[in-house]
Amino acid sequence: MVYCLGWIYENGAYKTSISKRFNGIKWENLAPMVNYHSDAAVALIQGEIFVFGGLKQVHGNVVYFADPISKYNPTNNTWVKAGVPNSFRTKASAVGVGDIAYLCGGYEQVHGRQRNTTTVCAKVEVYDSVSRTWKAGNNMLKGRALCAVVHFDGKIFAFGNLDNMLFNSEL
Repeated sequence: MVYCLGWIYENGAYKTSISKRFNGIKWENLAPMVNYHSDAAVALIQGEIFVFGGLKQVHGNVVYFADPISKYNPTNNTWVKAGVPNSFRTKASAVGVGDIAYLCGGYEQVHGRQRNTTTVCAKVEVYDSVSRTWKAGNNMLKGRALCAVVHFDGKIFAFGNLDNMLFNSEL
């Protein structure tokens, strides 16, 4: 399945929720997202889709954080709040491994401040979906945003943005 999740931003405001999936033949409408998420990270954890952070609103160049973590259950087509992010980042990337998500890089933002679109971070945070807790992971060697991250052979690989690189994880 291919999922398309988020909100359409029109004329200075978020207007419409997008929550669809492509089953290989056609697009299907899903339950609408209950929280705004723009520029968010997404990970699959134990068959459920988790959406981390991103922007909730932008007024001019001032940003407001999407504070809940949203979780989609494809079995019953529902969205629920699944905790809160540990930091305010946009354009981060995430990958799920077992019950854990690794949130990697992105632009660190400050709620209610001017939007940061130039300085990427190397931060890696680890989210436990069962206990809904965060801990610091081993940071990447360089900051990056809008990269792809994958789990392979007990390691997390980050591709794109600045360089291809590998960072060690606690697997």
